[in-house]
Amino acid sequence: MKRHQAGITATLALVALSMTVLTSITGCAADHYIAQEKQRKEILESAYQRALEEKKMAEAKHVEKKKAKADQQAEQRRLQKEITLLENEIRRLDAKEKVLRDELLRLRRKDGGNGARKAELEREIGVQQQTIRQKQHRLDTLRSIL
Repeated sequence: MKRHQAGITATLALVALSMTVLTSITGCAADHYIAQEKQRKEILESAYQRALEEKKMAEAKHVEKKKAKADQQAEQRRLQKEITLLENEIRRLDAKEKVLRDELLRLRRKDGGNGARKAELEREIGVQQQTIRQKQHRLDTLRSIL
């Protein structure tokens, strides 16, 4: 009987030891699983944050591109308006110069016309030509920019 009792005690000791080992292994496996899940969660959160930042950066770039395009279009409209104004001014100055030249030609044909008036007309024509050249240069510059 003692033998039987010793066998039972040994069996119980082995079962208790096996349960302790299994509990320890199960606990280690659970700890390992929990650690893996935490790490996976951190990786997912990090990836989510990166995706949010990239999305914000992409949106900011898109807004910046739109703003730059709008600024460029506004500048082009401004330049086009200035070009139109210069073209009109040059046409007006050309017409004025033509009137002055016609008057000077009329005075020259008149033989004995007023010499002071001729000199004044020649000076005014020179001023008109200089102004036209300056405005034409500005116009050419604006066209090259546009």
